[in-house]
Amino acid sequence: MLFDVNWSLSSWTTIGDAQSIILSDGRYLQANCCTTQSAFYCGPNCWTANANIVGTDSDEGAYTLLPNGKLLMVDAWSTACSASFSSELYDPTHTSWSCGPDTPVQLWDNSGHELGPATLLHNGKVFYVGATNATAIYNPSTNSWSNGPVPPNHLTGYDAPAALEPTGKVLEMFGPTGFGSGCQFMEYNPTTGTLSNVPNPADCPGDPSFVGHLMILPSGQIMFTDFSGLVEVFTPSGSVDPVAKPTITSAPSHLTAGSHNNVLHGTQLNGLSQNSTYGDDYQGDTNFPLIRLTNNTTGNVYWATTHNESTHSIAHGTVMFTKFDVPAGVPNGTYRLNVVTSGVLSNTFMVSIP
Repeated sequence: MLFDVNWSLSSWTTIGDAQSIILSDGRYLQANCCTTQSAFYCGPNCWTANANIVGTDSDEGAYTLLPNGKLLMVDAWSTACSASFSSELYDPTHTSWSCGPDTPVQLWDNSGHELGPATLLHNGKVFYVGATNATAIYNPSTNSWSNGPVPPNHLTGYDAPAALEPTGKVLEMFGPTGFGSGCQFMEYNPTTGTLSNVPNPADCPGDPSFVGHLMILPSGQIMFTDFSGLVEVFTPSGSVDPVAKPTITSAPSHLTAGSHNNVLHGTQLNGLSQNSTYGDDYQGDTNFPLIRLTNNTTGNVYWATTHNESTHSIAHGTVMFTKFDVPAGVPNGTYRLNVVTSGVLSNTFMVSIP
């Protein structure tokens, strides 16, 4: 695929197995899998070159948005940063990549150069699952790595999905190294630092880990799909982590069906994590607000379209606003208005239509 680019560099010839992300400031960043390049989207037929990574190329890496607005990437290749334990950090303020601290264990495998998912937790740390039989934890506050729990039975996160539950635990699909079958679902508990088995979907242990995809739903449940055509839902046990709740501070008390650009203010409306992670092959980020309207009389639910958030930050306590459009077909009545972010429900505002 060729970019129609507005820069002086040569046009790209590949995107391929490449990661992408929306930064805290709202810019969309796209990597080139097979070079050190990445680029910002700046409008129709417009791309702006970004600084090159330190490593060999971006293939099999992944971008993890941190609370401080930086990006974390673990390399799947030997680099100038480290032969086996390379991590990199991107600073959007200075538009530069630099070597991060060495990972405590090798997280990429030597044959396929694969990695596992990296999940930003409610406590601000990143739980990284290797394509090797290892996990690691990155702490942005200290810019340091530590060992995570070792998966049992030599299981790995070889091109595997994960999702952050509203409880603060991480649901993760594990499998053997390579692309063989033998999957097992587990939860990582950041409070105890442990992994434990949870019930498998129908096609485990038959599936290899790379076919799985996880998506957090507004209900707080997690949807699982593979290549079978089945759609299954996991319901986490336990209560919502209160630190993750978005808060509405102001909203219109009267709304009109079909109205546009209504403004809602609050804190951490984007949540505290990208939530659904996989790596370079799939990005299912849900760090943006949804607005739910529940009719007090009928219980019917309607969803407003949100757009133009003031920030895309996922830092704790972020003060922000979002604009939203009310669907034209919403009946008159009194409604409970809530923000839902990555399956976590905010406080309630009462509104009327009209």
